[in-house]
Amino acid sequence: MTAPFPVAGLDFLRDLSANNTKAWFQANRKRYERELKLPGRALVDAVNCELSAISPSHVTPAGKAISRINRDIRFSKDKTPYNVKLWAGFHDTTRPKGASAGYYFGFGLDGAGVGAGAWMPPKEFIGPLRAHIAEHHAELEAVLAALPGEYGELDGERYKRVPKPFPPDHPAGEWLKHKGFHIRKELPLELVATEDFVPAIGQAFRELKPLVDFLGAGLARGGG
Repeated sequence: MTAPFPVAGLDFLRDLSANNTKAWFQANRKRYERELKLPGRALVDAVNCELSAISPSHVTPAGKAISRINRDIRFSKDKTPYNVKLWAGFHDTTRPKGASAGYYFGFGLDGAGVGAGAWMPPKEFIGPLRAHIAEHHAELEAVLAALPGEYGELDGERYKRVPKPFPPDHPAGEWLKHKGFHIRKELPLELVATEDFVPAIGQAFRELKPLVDFLGAGLARGGG
């Protein structure tokens, strides 16, 4: 069996990191297509095969799942034009944008990771999700406690205080402060160009499914 992503793709990212300019990229565009773009899409297709057995509604076409190579530099001090990582996200395609939790994986020269969550849901969905958490915080606690320890804590940008209408001393107060919810674990970079990378992502998605389902149930209460 051939690994979906080649070592050459990592070599391209390494060279791009050392030569992150439009001139270099244009001179190496064919190499980008051959060594990063097309293998990246093949990798996402392979991950979608795993995901189809875990949560079919989250299967996302590679062209929509995978990150763009161009960086958004409008508000960044770092003006290098290209991303030196590959990232892909898988959201529930049956739900409106911002109204579902999802899975993701990514890697760059500093390592690889896989995770899940709901990234900064819009106002019409974050309120109902908080209400869901407030009502079912014991279930959320159990879901998080069941995850392997390498995932760490539920992370995300948050308010300093528990938002209204919830009381400051609500037992789920720390979670109610969240503006977004995500959790991840690290994977060895050397795993990326091997046959074991896609199964490792699939295993993580299986572990994360209860959290995605919980967050998705809360987000589904919104938008009405």
